[in-house]
Amino acid sequence: NEDASGIADLLQHLVSLAGGLDGMDSLFLPSLVALRKYIREQRLKESSPLTIAREEWDRLAESTGVQSWECERALGLFHAFGEVLRLPQGKVREDVVMSPQRFANVLACVITAEKHRCAYSRRALLRHSETDRIWKDYDSHLREGFLQFLHDSDLAVPLQDESGPLGASLLFPMLSDMSGESNAIFRNLRASYPEIPQGLTVKVKFNSLPRLFGQRLQRRLMRITEANSWWREGCVTVLQEDDTVRGFARVGYHRRESELCVENYGPTILLEDILYASRMCLVGFPGVTIEEVQILDDGTPLFVGGSQTSIAQDYDGGRAHEVPDILYRLGLVGEAAGAQEAKGAEEAKGRLESPPDLAPEIKFLWRKMHDDSITRSDLQRVTLLALQELCMLGVKDFQRQKLEALWILCARPGSSSLVACPLRPRYGMYWKLDVASSVLVEDVHEVGSMHSSLNEVVRLLLKRLELEISDEERVQGVYWRSDERQVSKAIASKTRDNYGQIFDSGFFSGVWVHREDREEYQREA
Repeated sequence: NEDASGIADLLQHLVSLAGGLDGMDSLFLPSLVALRKYIREQRLKESSPLTIAREEWDRLAESTGVQSWECERALGLFHAFGEVLRLPQGKVREDVVMSPQRFANVLACVITAEKHRCAYSRRALLRHSETDRIWKDYDSHLREGFLQFLHDSDLAVPLQDESGPLGASLLFPMLSDMSGESNAIFRNLRASYPEIPQGLTVKVKFNSLPRLFGQRLQRRLMRITEANSWWREGCVTVLQEDDTVRGFARVGYHRRESELCVENYGPTILLEDILYASRMCLVGFPGVTIEEVQILDDGTPLFVGGSQTSIAQDYDGGRAHEVPDILYRLGLVGEAAGAQEAKGAEEAKGRLESPPDLAPEIKFLWRKMHDDSITRSDLQRVTLLALQELCMLGVKDFQRQKLEALWILCARPGSSSLVACPLRPRYGMYWKLDVASSVLVEDVHEVGSMHSSLNEVVRLLLKRLELEISDEERVQGVYWRSDERQVSKAIASKTRDNYGQIFDSGFFSGVWVHREDREEYQREA
């Protein structure tokens, strides 16, 4: 808060949170205490180096009593504590920063208000060809690690287009605090595409916004951000497919007022993508909550409310059905979303045959599959972001086996048994069933209405995604769990072997895809 009130409560919360961390009650070995003391003593010496090689770290740790097999753990622990910094591993060697305080001077070479150094970050661009001059006072083998540290810390993002890397990175802290050029780009899009109708505007008021929110959001939206539209508190995004502009939006966030505003033109799917990205940027900040949401149609309120209560405005227009999906993307699937859904009565163009007590994830996908404004590419993106939620349905109450891929059961020609195959998302291509990872399933135990409704949604989803499945290999539903333990083990093992999580900070960060497809999702133009 501006008046610094609530510090005592914050301290109590931090102590309570720290007490629940893994390993909090474990013994801090005397050898680690000795290592920390030695590092701090060395920092006080003027001759102490900024970095040491990883091999030297191992020797140093062993000299203070750390066992050889504990050197890696000690490095990870000290990095987490901020005692040292582990530089991203280069092609030749890995280095350890022994003085994080002095490392600030490395960052200050490009993130600075000093005029002679600002020349290296003109228009917030760090040109990779200039890194030798920028960090000329440091050993050449360190410069690649310095650059990668900027990327890994969400301080910068490497730029590229369809032809490949552009040899420059956008430095978020050096973005201009003037929105003139960004606004001009937005006005130009409106003038260039008058056939694209004005969409909804969403304003979100938070109780607070962390400093990292802006640069995290810029990073996640980089895939769809119009070049040079970025500024300190916003950007312009464009929804484009097959070289055709389908929509665009102006994104603005104001940390002091703790507000986010998105003005959308064209399909609402673009607006939903932006709101999803903003929600993901707040993961790790449990204290940040939404105080109020306004959804406006050309200035007319469709919805005004918060996370607990809502006031759905009487509105005769045709866009009220878009409100539930917007609230879902913001993570508001409680009373606020329920009130609006009850007012709308019908879900998209159809209703599931299963009982009405459906999971929000299922209802969301069902609406999307009946939305004529979204394309197959849109549906692929929506499904990929929802896959993990679909995989978690029924796991908490032990009805279902926990998996990181959605396994589909298909009929086996000429046999009463079934074959389970994971659904394999592919970037910019038709999706398919991963037959190479298939597992024979003799006995499947279905559980309740949730499984039944999920089966209905997935059957239609595969059809809308245009997967090639023969009539003989017809889809029977989603693998839920098997009474045969060996089958469950085989499916879990093949999931672990072939599917992994995307760990960059881009739009698809956190989703699980086949290891052979992960690079395509991370390489965003």
